[in-house]
Amino acid sequence: MESRLTESCCETLRRDLKTPEGAHSLPGPKAIMSSTLDSSGSCRNIIRYLSTAATTALSRSLSSDITSGRFGSTISSAGFQRRALPALAFFVSVVAWSGHVLTIPLALLLLVLLSTAMTRSVALTTCVAYYAGATWQILPGAATFFGHHANPVQVLTLWAGASLLLATPWAILWSPSRASRLWRMPLALVLLAIPPLGVIGCASPLVAAGLLFPGTAWFGLALTALVCGLLSSYPALGLALALAFATPAHLFYRSQPTPPGWRAESTRFGGVGLDTPTPLADYQAAQSIQQIALRSDARVIVFPETVVTNWNPGTDLFWKPTIDTLREQGKTMLVGANVFDSTSQHYFNSVVIRGADQRPDFVQRIPIPVAMWMPLHKNGVPLQLGKPGTVMIAGQRAAILICYEQLLVWPVATSFMRHPTLLLGTANDYWTKNTTVPEIQRACLESWARLFRVPLLWAQNT
Repeated sequence: MESRLTESCCETLRRDLKTPEGAHSLPGPKAIMSSTLDSSGSCRNIIRYLSTAATTALSRSLSSDITSGRFGSTISSAGFQRRALPALAFFVSVVAWSGHVLTIPLALLLLVLLSTAMTRSVALTTCVAYYAGATWQILPGAATFFGHHANPVQVLTLWAGASLLLATPWAILWSPSRASRLWRMPLALVLLAIPPLGVIGCASPLVAAGLLFPGTAWFGLALTALVCGLLSSYPALGLALALAFATPAHLFYRSQPTPPGWRAESTRFGGVGLDTPTPLADYQAAQSIQQIALRSDARVIVFPETVVTNWNPGTDLFWKPTIDTLREQGKTMLVGANVFDSTSQHYFNSVVIRGADQRPDFVQRIPIPVAMWMPLHKNGVPLQLGKPGTVMIAGQRAAILICYEQLLVWPVATSFMRHPTLLLGTANDYWTKNTTVPEIQRACLESWARLFRVPLLWAQNT
């Protein structure tokens, strides 16, 4: 039995070791093994010779791959990139948009990752992962914001859908050509900044302009777009250009102090204006706001978003004694409130301005899609892209950004076209507890304030 098995094994090995037709016969382990089989008729030493042959062949193959560059191409293969680049993009965006203003420039690494992508599909998955990492905090925050209407499947679908939608322009405009990416990637940034995609265009690398080139205004914004194009094509040149302009910008930058007589008052009213309020909670919040405004020695007092659930003609009547006193004292208060439209089922997320410099209500231009702005629905907060982004109060032209708008580029850009002297941010961040969304909002505002060299006031409710 053993003899038959040995003969069968040897015969099989002889067939396998037979030199292919047309190939050169090379002496070495293969020849030695063949000779040993023929002379002894035994497979006793086959393992030793096979091991030697395999090791030699592997060594020669690896050496050949490294010499010819095939080893490097294996590391940068599409299969490897499909796993590595999205993971890196997700990590980069989580850190960049963690709420620390100094980490925002890390968002520019997205362009570096796109410069190494080999295919359009890799570019798409990389960008999807980037936006998923930047917006992951919608998951824990949605349960509070939507209340009993929150559906985990709907929230996940919204998160994934928004990430895919934001990644699509990058994938469409991505090109394997370096020269093409030089203008295509900045074009993707522009498309994601302006409506319709600008309505959801958060986590833009353009926000880093204020950290890179403070005080340079529109020039710095355009320069950031150019740097993004270079990072996606010639990363070393992009880094050199950024350093060349960032160094003098930081040396000459001086922050602007808050104008005298202006004060932002943050509050801790909980879910007023978001969760279903109780009459008692509304009354207590209103009383607190009025007392703070009357006691303040500031000329302009700013309160957070939606700290008044429903401002209507009856509210003006209820607040009249306070408003009259503020007018006599030369004070003006800005109060975030929901103002319902008398001609429709819509309401407006507004800043009500009362007192010495009374003005028409300032309305939020871009509410949160789906949660507040519901396209084709008769209720909710309508989109108001054409409304002004600044208001004149007490000798200052204030650019006002309400909550969600602070994460976008379009409302900021259109506001600064009016040359404001002050940036004012209001938010009701009760729904973002246990997340860093408030820190991200404020970090974005700080970057824009640095870019255009204006003072920043921030009023937040928690």
